[in-house]
Amino acid sequence: MTEIPVQVVISVVLLYQILGRSSIAGIGAMVFLLPINYLISRQFGRIQKRISAVTDSRIQTTNEVLTNVRIIKYFAWEQRYEGIVGETRSKELKQLRNRYILWAGTGMLRFQSLIRCIRLTILSFSNPMVHFARNHYLPIVLYIHSGREKRTTSCCRIPSLSSI
Repeated sequence: MTEIPVQVVISVVLLYQILGRSSIAGIGAMVFLLPINYLISRQFGRIQKRISAVTDSRIQTTNEVLTNVRIIKYFAWEQRYEGIVGETRSKELKQLRNRYILWAGTGMLRFQSLIRCIRLTILSFSNPMVHFARNHYLPIVLYIHSGREKRTTSCCRIPSLSSI
């Protein structure tokens, strides 16, 4: 658990070294999304507790049926116990459905937030005046090779791979 802050600091420093000031926009967006990720993980925990409780109830009912199967068959109580087991199973399936709906929503939200962080970083890295139709910004960086150095026509300098 103690290595996570160290990894975050190292990642931020390396990102800043590569992208410069434009990395601050992406890092700020990620920090902005931290509370949302916290709330989503809490909701996952709540749903998992509900699923566990309903699953335990279903397993207990199923075990009760299996241990008393002779009595249930003797008195022809199959329909009654089938309804009891089916009811607990439908509750469990409802909670599983809620979990998968939340999972799909979070996947979509995380993908959108990733795209927005990348877009924000690119916008702060490139010249915002350069754009194409439908507001899709495209960073245009032209490299001019002169010896070992690379120069760019944009306002930012891109490090070469040998300097990283």
